[in-house]
Amino acid sequence: MRNAKIIEDAFEQIREQSGSATMNIEEIVTTFIKAEEQNRSLQTYVNNLNQESDVLEERHRQLDSNINSFQNLVKMSEAEKQNKLQNMRARADTLRNEIMRAN
Repeated sequence: MRNAKIIEDAFEQIREQSGSATMNIEEIVTTFIKAEEQNRSLQTYVNNLNQESDVLEERHRQLDSNINSFQNLVKMSEAEKQNKLQNMRARADTLRNEIMRAN
């Protein structure tokens, strides 16, 4: 009985503080439940935005890295480019030969 009285007093205080003296307990509970559902929905939305933001930031870092690589290639002299191309072709040939030997 004592706990019921405490709960009733608490609801009465909520009614007074909210300015809705005409609301009954069920309406107050429904209002709180709806507010909680909305808060949960907003929290899920914010979490999804944060995840999307993380993905976009990682993509941005990758693009920055690619831009830097291309800028470095542009700055290379033609001889350096040819040398790099020859090294890459030699490495590709070596890898091809290793794969063929493994099979």
